[in-house]
Amino acid sequence: MHRGALALVIAVGTLTACSSGGKTAQLPAELRSALTSASPVTNVVTADDQETHVLLDDVGLRAKFGGEADAVYALLDKARGQAFETEPAPSFTSAIHTKAFVTGPPEVRLVDDTFLQSMPLQFATHFAEGLDFLTSSSESGTGSEDEPEHNPASKQDDGVRTVTDNVSESWGIDVAGSRVTVALGAKLTETVTDDKTHSVLVWVTESRTYKGVIDICPDTAGGVPLNVTTQILIDTSTGKSVSSDATLDLHGHVNDQAGLSSVDATYENHSKLPAGSIDLSMGNLSLPGTANGYDGSSLNTSSATGSVNTTGDETAGLKFAVSDLGLSVNLIEPVMEAAQKLWRNGRCVVVAVPKYNAETPRKIAEQGSVQHTEEVDTNSDTTFGVTLKHRYGAPPQAPVDLSLSGEDKLDPEHLDAAPGTVTYTAPSDDGKTATVTLTSTSKRGIGKLVIEFDTKSKKLAMSMSGNMRFGSNGITLTAQFQGSTGVFKPVGDGKYRASLPAITSYTITVPGENCSSANGNEGRGTLVFDGTRVDGPDNKPVWHVQLDEKRSFVHTNESACGISFSDLPLSGAGGGLVGSMASIAHVVTIPGDGGTVRVNKNIAGLTVNETFVATVPK
Repeated sequence: MHRGALALVIAVGTLTACSSGGKTAQLPAELRSALTSASPVTNVVTADDQETHVLLDDVGLRAKFGGEADAVYALLDKARGQAFETEPAPSFTSAIHTKAFVTGPPEVRLVDDTFLQSMPLQFATHFAEGLDFLTSSSESGTGSEDEPEHNPASKQDDGVRTVTDNVSESWGIDVAGSRVTVALGAKLTETVTDDKTHSVLVWVTESRTYKGVIDICPDTAGGVPLNVTTQILIDTSTGKSVSSDATLDLHGHVNDQAGLSSVDATYENHSKLPAGSIDLSMGNLSLPGTANGYDGSSLNTSSATGSVNTTGDETAGLKFAVSDLGLSVNLIEPVMEAAQKLWRNGRCVVVAVPKYNAETPRKIAEQGSVQHTEEVDTNSDTTFGVTLKHRYGAPPQAPVDLSLSGEDKLDPEHLDAAPGTVTYTAPSDDGKTATVTLTSTSKRGIGKLVIEFDTKSKKLAMSMSGNMRFGSNGITLTAQFQGSTGVFKPVGDGKYRASLPAITSYTITVPGENCSSANGNEGRGTLVFDGTRVDGPDNKPVWHVQLDEKRSFVHTNESACGISFSDLPLSGAGGGLVGSMASIAHVVTIPGDGGTVRVNKNIAGLTVNETFVATVPK
């Protein structure tokens, strides 16, 4: 929610105020009247400006400027909007000082700052957008970030007056499992000066504190609590001030489909104005849930109860309190929406298959990705257990639905509860892949796990042998090398890998009277080859095999001029001399059913003869 339209339509039933002069009933008449006459919230920034205007009226600014008040307020609004546009987003990465958070993304820019033209909108947006990152680890943490005062943060001139704004902010974050607390303390100082005389016409200091607490995971009854407290203090050069403490408590109800069905709400406002005070309490408010949070435009007060106590100007206090209720309900909706996205995408409920050490991933983007691939025999039955876990609490008592994409069958396709056992039956053909999606949906949230079964492809076993000779300017090098049989095994993403135990012996002769020869050997290591199975030119399967130099290594022993050397630096890296010979072959193409492939290379005095023998074990 940036600056999109948000409408507040308050449904008020036919209620009766309590008798005997008291002001506690379903809703007192004056409160019911204030609710029905409240202006719709069609834009959060505008609503915040209008609420500020009410408070500025109360401290005497409208009386001070008379007919020019609207122009002054418009200039103040413009300066305030520009000031908060310049405020940087908090870096929750640097604010949370635990290992798990610090090793996360190097910088988190939560939203485009140009949309944040008010303190409450800035708070609510960063709160909502930060929930994913702040719960992206199982760790807990506490931190803070202070933004230095921007002086001036903005300056606006309408040709008659100039408004200068200074802004300072402080953010606080606390994460305890699924419970996230975000707090913003902000101070805005606005000075209005006369363009001709340069004298100060008025100054206003506005201090606000917003604190939000939410548990992103529904409890065992499907409840999701969200609490927001607001403190406002305005001082002015008129000598008048206002203060307000407000609390909005929301309690979401999640249904068995993990959707937000409804939200209960209570609201309190305790404000002191120059013309009087108000202490207001409302309960049994409700909001309809949606697929994206709740519908903030439909606050239902038909069953509401409430009390209100006022001193002085009752109208001013009620007007402010009711406008603050409408603003708060709409403002904080994206936080509930963000939480709903998390509990419906694996942040709370976890489906696990312990046999494969596989479980629901934490990241939203990975919910549909395969977490484990298991190779199975043709026509085989593979049985695995399914359990449910919760990232932060007791495991849910919930069903698990299973769906199969591919061949052959899955039994059962539904578990009434976990733990349970499932059997996958593989098809009779080689090379088939099937994907099993396990989903648990309940009032605790949605957990999803995707695993894959690959019907066993024909495994390739390969060995290599060969010799090489190099001669130039009286220097000769002859070598014989061998890589014993290794079997290619799947490593994921359609790739296979084999390790061949390798040995090499070689002799070097050089011109010289006292030292004319050297010899050496390699062994106690492996050559690692990577392979992929692809369709050849005639659509018959072939293997493409290539040395993996980074994974290959052998130990070396050498003797020259009566001196012996072992494992000289880098001598065995990449598979040593035998690895160099294997890499000369580059990509070796082997028939799908195996065969013998010979590679002969002549390069500037170097002759290499290699033989690769591949078989497919039965």
